[in-house]
Amino acid sequence: MLLYSLLFLFPVPYGLLCQESRALKAETREILDDYLDSQFQCKFDLQVDGTIDHCNYTLDVSKYGLHSWKLNIGLNSYWIGGPAKDADGRVSSGYVFVDLSSFKTSGLERKAWLVSDVFGPTTARGNCFTFHFSIDSLNFQSLSLKRVDILKISKTPSSTNEDTANKLSSTDKLSLAFGANGVQLQTSSVWMWEDSTEGGWRQAHLTYSTPNPHFFIFESVPKDNTEIYRGYAALDNIQIVEGVCGSDCNFDAGFSTCSWKNVADGDDFDWSASRGSRKSFTGPIRDKDSTQFSSDYGGYAYIDSGYPRHPGDAAILQLTEEVLTEPDRPLCLVFHVNLYGSGLGSLILVQENAEDSTRSTLWELIRPASSPRDVWHRAEVTISSQTKVKLFFEATVGEPGRGDIALDSISLQDGPCVIKPHEAARYKSVSCDFNSDLCGYLSQNLPTEEGAGSPPLWYRVQGGGRLPPGHGAGGRDQEDWFAVFDVKNYQHRPLDRGYLIGPQIPISAQPLCVSFWYYMATEVSSNPYLGTLSLMLIPRNVTGDQLTSLAEPRIIWSLTNQQESQWRYGQVSFVPNNPYLLAFEGVRASNVLGVVGIDDVTLFPGRCTQKPAKSRVNPGDCSFELDTCGWKPLNPGSALELRPQDWKLADRNQNFGSLRDHTFQLDASGYIYFDTINIQTKTWLISPRVEPNLSVCLRFYFATASSDSSNLQVRRQFSNGTMGDLWSVRYSDLELPAGSMVSPWLPAQIFIPSLSSDSAVIFEGNSNDGGFALDDVSMHPSEEVSCPTRPVYRS
Repeated sequence: MLLYSLLFLFPVPYGLLCQESRALKAETREILDDYLDSQFQCKFDLQVDGTIDHCNYTLDVSKYGLHSWKLNIGLNSYWIGGPAKDADGRVSSGYVFVDLSSFKTSGLERKAWLVSDVFGPTTARGNCFTFHFSIDSLNFQSLSLKRVDILKISKTPSSTNEDTANKLSSTDKLSLAFGANGVQLQTSSVWMWEDSTEGGWRQAHLTYSTPNPHFFIFESVPKDNTEIYRGYAALDNIQIVEGVCGSDCNFDAGFSTCSWKNVADGDDFDWSASRGSRKSFTGPIRDKDSTQFSSDYGGYAYIDSGYPRHPGDAAILQLTEEVLTEPDRPLCLVFHVNLYGSGLGSLILVQENAEDSTRSTLWELIRPASSPRDVWHRAEVTISSQTKVKLFFEATVGEPGRGDIALDSISLQDGPCVIKPHEAARYKSVSCDFNSDLCGYLSQNLPTEEGAGSPPLWYRVQGGGRLPPGHGAGGRDQEDWFAVFDVKNYQHRPLDRGYLIGPQIPISAQPLCVSFWYYMATEVSSNPYLGTLSLMLIPRNVTGDQLTSLAEPRIIWSLTNQQESQWRYGQVSFVPNNPYLLAFEGVRASNVLGVVGIDDVTLFPGRCTQKPAKSRVNPGDCSFELDTCGWKPLNPGSALELRPQDWKLADRNQNFGSLRDHTFQLDASGYIYFDTINIQTKTWLISPRVEPNLSVCLRFYFATASSDSSNLQVRRQFSNGTMGDLWSVRYSDLELPAGSMVSPWLPAQIFIPSLSSDSAVIFEGNSNDGGFALDDVSMHPSEEVSCPTRPVYRS
C-alpha cells in the first residue's frame, strides 16, 4: 500500500526526461490491477460527519517540498480562503483550493500540486475530462493540468539513508520511492489557464486517450512578486467519463466517435482516417499527440491527394452539431493541421447560417508555401454567432500525389482567440499576437511640437526582465512579444500621441466585436500618471456630404492612468457601416517608469458588452488635454465673439497660475478655465447635445481662484432656449487652507434627469476678479440612485 500511496504523489518534474514509450510491462499491470478505474466524479461534498470528501486526491505534499491544496466550503471562505460559493452556487458545499498567499513559506518550491488517483487505460473512444475552476488573485500566474502515463513500475523499491534524502529536491525524494530505474513515466501538459476569472467559476474540458495507466496533477504557480497578495485558485466538479467531450475529435477511433463527418454530397471525395502516411514525401508519419509526446498510439484525418484525384478536387468535413454562442461567450475552435508536401492545395473553414444558408469564410490557407518538415501546427479561430451555424472544413487538392492535408485534435474551447496562423486571417492584420511582427499595423507619431524626429511611440517588445511577460506567455513554446506604447523615453514630450493603425475593415451592417488584452501599470505606486490608452475608429475615404458628420475619428474605448499590474481583458462592439481603420491611440503623460501594452487582438462577428465598464466613452466626456471634445465656449453677450476672459484651454502662455491638471498632473496645461481681473464677466461652456429620454450623471473636478462674489453654476438649456438651474457653488462656500490663492481640485457630481427633447448642459462662470477651472468632465448614462448630487452648498 505504501507503494501505491507514493505513486499517487509522484510529481511531474520539469527536469525528468520522459523515457521512450513502450508497452505496459506485465509486472506493472499486476501491481496496479486493483487500482485502475476509467470513470470518476468528484464534487468535494460535505459529509454527514462534517468532513469534506477529497475523492482520493492527495492534498498534502508539503513533506516533499511542495505547497498543498486545501478543502473548504463557501461559508468559511473569508476565514480560510477560497470562493464564497462552490461551482454549483452553494455556500455549504465544498471545493478544493490553494491559498496563493501561502507561497511565502520558505523552503518549498513555488508551486502547488493536487494529485489524482490512478486511472486505467482508456479505449480508443477516449475519455472526457471536465472540471470547474475559479481564480481571484493578483499573485496568480498559471493553473495547469498534466497527465502522467505510467509505462513501467519496479516491484522492488530502493532505499536511501535519511540524511541523504533530506538534502534532495522534492523530485528526487519522490523518485527514490520507486528505486533506481524503478519507474518510467511520461508527462503531458494537456491544459493551461493564465488569467483571473474575477472570482467566477468557469468550466474546462479536454478529450484524451492512452493505453497506459495514468494519473493527473493540477499545478498552480504564483507570480514571483515581492508583495504577497491574498487570493486563490479553486477547483470543483471534477469528472471523467468515457467518450469525447462534445464536438471534440482526435480521430483515434476514426470517425466513429466524432461529430465531424464526411458530407454525403456536394464534394468530390471523402476525408480518410490514418495513423501514419504511406508516402515519404507528403502527409504526417504519425498523429499530433504521438508526435508531441513520443508515443505509439493515435490517429488523424487527412485528404489523400493521390490517384485518382485531380487539381481542385474538394473534400468536406462537417460538424454535425449546430453551433450557437451566447452573448459575450464566443468560442475558440482549436485544431492542428499538417501541411507537409510540395504541392499543397487549400484548406478553409466555412461557417454556414442554418436559417438562410449564407456562408462566410472564417479561416483560410490558399495554396500555402510548401512545408519542408512533417510538423503539426496549432491553429485557432474565434466562432461567434447568435444564430445557429454549421461548420465545415473544405480541403482541395493542389498537385496530385504531393499535397496531403491532415487534421487532428479538434476542440471548441472558451474564446475568443487570435487567429492562427496569422496568414489564415479573414480580416487581414486585425487579429494579432505580435509574436512574429506587427501584423501590418503601422506605428505613427503625432507630437505636440514639431521638431527633430523621435523614435516610434508604438513598437514590439519581448516580455521578460523589467517587462511583464506577454499575455498567454506561459502556454507558448515560442518567443513572447507584445505591442508597447512608450511612456519612458525622454525624447518624447507630455501629450505626444502615438497611433497603432490597423487595416480598413470591410463595410457591413452587421456588428463586430474587437477584443484584446491590455496592461497599464506603473512601477512607482506614488506616481499613477501613465497616460491614456484608447481604441478608435478612423474614417477613410469619406467625401461630400459625409464630411461634417463622419470625418472625425471616434473613440469607442478608453482608460487612463494606472490600472492593475497584470493583463486585463477588454472588448467593445461597433457597426462598420462606413470604411473605418481600427487604431489604438496612446497619449503620454510625463515620463514615468511603467508599461502600457496590448496583446492578442481579435475581431469577430456579433455584439458584445463593453469591458471593462469604466472604458465606456460618452458624448461630453473630456479631459481637456488636447481640445474641448465638443464643449463650446460662448460669450452670452455676443455668440460670434469670444473675449480673453471666456473659457479657454490652459497652455504655457495662458493658465490658472500654478494649478496642475487633474488627469496627469501636468504643469500649466490639460484643463479648461476662465479668469478675469476687475471686469464683471459671465461666460458659458456648452456641452454636446444630450439625447432625449436619457438621464445622465455629470461628474467633474473644479478649482477656483476667485473673489467672494464669484460663482460657478451648472444649468440646463432646453430645446426652446430657456434654462433651468441644476447646481451652483460660490467661492465663499469653500473652506480653503489658510493662505491658499488657488483651491485644490474638488470633485462634484450632478444627476440630470431625462427629457423628451434635446437639451444641453451649461457651465456658467460669474466673476469680476478670479475664475474657475474644470477638468475630467464625464456624462455617463445613470439612474438617480447611482448619482446623488454632491457636494450640495448653501447657495
